[in-house]
Amino acid sequence: MLLRPLVVFLSLLCGSALADVQSCKKLFERAPQVLSDLNQIGSEVYEDSHPGLGYSATFADSSSKITVFFYDHQL
Repeated sequence: MLLRPLVVFLSLLCGSALADVQSCKKLFERAPQVLSDLNQIGSEVYEDSHPGLGYSATFADSSSKITVFFYDHQL
């Protein structure tokens, strides 16, 4: 049950091979606080200190943890 929403969410994030920093930032800002049974427990902004590395959001429950990265490698 958890796997299906996660696969849909991740496929939407990976839909385009071409990214720019504004697209990455918008995706990061729209990341949900709860992803199926996983709560967002943290996020990081790497873009300010290391351009191209973007952003991350971490989701977890008592037995699982996943970090989703939003970045463009300055491409």
